[in-house]
Amino acid sequence: MSEDLRNTFIAFSGASPGISTSLTNLSYTSFDGKRIYLNFEDIDSTGLEPATGLQLRFSVTKKFGAIATTVTPSSTFIDASSPKTLQLVLADSDRIVDSSYNGSGVALTAQTVFVSYDSTGFGSTVTKLSDNDTQKSFVTSFTGVGITNLTKEANAPLYNYSTTSTDGTKVYVYYTEATPPLLPITSISGFAVSQNGSGIAISSAYVLDPASATNGKVIVLDLNSRLGVDDSTNPVTLTYTQPISDFYKIKDSTGTGLTYAVSFAGNAVTNLTSTTFLPRITQAYTGTGVSGNIVYVRMSTTTTPASPTGFGVSYTNVAKTISSIGASALVFSGVATTVYLLTMSSYYGPEDIVTVNYTQPVSNFVTDRTSNANKVASLSSPIKASNILTDTTAPTLDTTNSYIDKNGQDIYLKFTENNSRPMLPATGIQTFNVSIDGQFTPIKSATGLGITFSTDVKLSLYNKINYNSIVKVGYSGDGGTVALRDSSNNYVANFEPLLISNYGVW
Repeated sequence: MSEDLRNTFIAFSGASPGISTSLTNLSYTSFDGKRIYLNFEDIDSTGLEPATGLQLRFSVTKKFGAIATTVTPSSTFIDASSPKTLQLVLADSDRIVDSSYNGSGVALTAQTVFVSYDSTGFGSTVTKLSDNDTQKSFVTSFTGVGITNLTKEANAPLYNYSTTSTDGTKVYVYYTEATPPLLPITSISGFAVSQNGSGIAISSAYVLDPASATNGKVIVLDLNSRLGVDDSTNPVTLTYTQPISDFYKIKDSTGTGLTYAVSFAGNAVTNLTSTTFLPRITQAYTGTGVSGNIVYVRMSTTTTPASPTGFGVSYTNVAKTISSIGASALVFSGVATTVYLLTMSSYYGPEDIVTVNYTQPVSNFVTDRTSNANKVASLSSPIKASNILTDTTAPTLDTTNSYIDKNGQDIYLKFTENNSRPMLPATGIQTFNVSIDGQFTPIKSATGLGITFSTDVKLSLYNKINYNSIVKVGYSGDGGTVALRDSSNNYVANFEPLLISNYGVW
C-alpha cells in the first residue's frame, strides 16, 4: 500500500523528497491548464532529478463532481530556477479547465484536480524521481494529491450571430463568453464586412459597453458607408481573421491570451437596415418673385445621373410637365445636400399649391454617395412645396367650401387663400353681417382659424339657424382697424351678402 507523503515526517539526512504541504508552497496548475507545478520539500538536497522521462509514472485525475477523467502527462520538466518543482506537461486535449459550461457559456461545475505517482511499477524501463544527492533518496508512491486549480476561463469567446443597426451604419457582433468584457476593448481588428460581394470599409471596431455583463460581449463595427436595405438579393456577410499579433486577437477578460476567438468566413449578417434611412427628398420650394417656373427639390447628398427621372410636379392638383432637370451641391444648416432644379414648361402663381412627387424609376437612378449607391426612396405621397412667391392677391370668399355647421350656430367661411395663411386677425374681426331668411341676426364672435383648419374664419351666432333657412353672409370691414386680411397683408374687399350652404339640423 502506497504512503501519502504529506504525512511523512522529514527530519533526517537521506529522507525522501515529499510534496510540500505549506500553504505558501502548494502545487498548482498553469493558467492555461497545460501544466501542473508539483512543489516538493527536501531539506538535505538542492533539487530533484531527472527533469524528463517521468511522465508514465504520473497520472492526473480531473473531476466535475463525481465524474472523473484520468490522463497521463505527455512529458515532465524541471526549470533550473525552481529545482524542487516538477512540471507535468499535458497534451492540449488533456488540459485542465476551470469549469464546465452550458451552451450559453455560463459556468456550471468547477473542475478539481488530483495527481498520483507510481514508484514501483514499470521496472527499470522508466526512471524514478529522486533528489539530486550523491546518495539518492527516491520519492515514494502517492495517490490523489490535491492540486490548486488556477486555470483561467478556458473557453474561447464563441461567435454567436450578428445584425446591422437600423440605419445601416453599424454591424453588431454577438459573442458567447463567460467572463466579459471581450478584449481588446478598442482598436479591434480582423473583421471584414461585405454586401452583395462588395467590401464595406470599417472605420472603427470596439466593445459596445465594457462595464456591462451583456454588452461587454458585443463588438460594434462602425462602417464608412451605409448598407442597403435587404431586398433578398444583396446579402451582408461578416468575416473574422485572427490578427498576427496576440495583442489584437479577441479574447476574454482574464487577459491571459490563452484562448482566442477563432477565425470564420462569410457568416450571414441579419440586415435590419430600414428604408427610413435611405436617401430621400427632405424639402421642396418655389422661386421668388411674382411668378415662376422652377421648383427646387432638396435631398441628402446624392450622385446625379445625366438624365434623372422619377420626379412629378402638380399645381393645385393639376399635373404639369417638367422640361428639364439640373442639380447642384449646397450646404444647408451645416449639412451637405443636393438641390435639384426642376424647370417647368408652365408658370405657377402665388396662390398655386405646388406639390412634388418622386417615384423610384427603373433606370437613371438618383442614389446616395455610399459605396452601395442606395437609391432614393419613392415618396409615399406628394409633398407640398413652400410657395414663396410674393403674394399680392387679396382673398375672396369661397362660397362653395363655406358652410353652416350642423349645430346651427357656427358658420365656417373659406377664402381663396392657399399660401398666406392664417387669416388675420385671430379675434375680433370686423365687420361681418349674417341674414337668416332675410333678417339680420347678431354675431357673437368672429375668429380667425389656424392653418390646420380647412376653413379660415368662424362666425358664432346667438341664435340657432333652422335647417331649411336661407343664410347669407356679407362683409363691410375693409379699411377698419381689425379688417380681415391674409398673412401677406392683402385685405379682403367688402362684399354683399352671399349664399352659404346650410347643414343645420335644428
